[in-house]
Amino acid sequence: MYCNIRHLSVILIRSFRNSFSSSGYTFPSS
Repeated sequence: MYCNIRHLSVILIRSFRNSFSSSGYTFPSS
């Protein structure tokens, strides 16, 4: 269960990073 939550959070973070990156916003690589 926790693994699934972590996996989903990673997917959400990636999608947010992609959307912000396309608009010129930069995230610190973690």
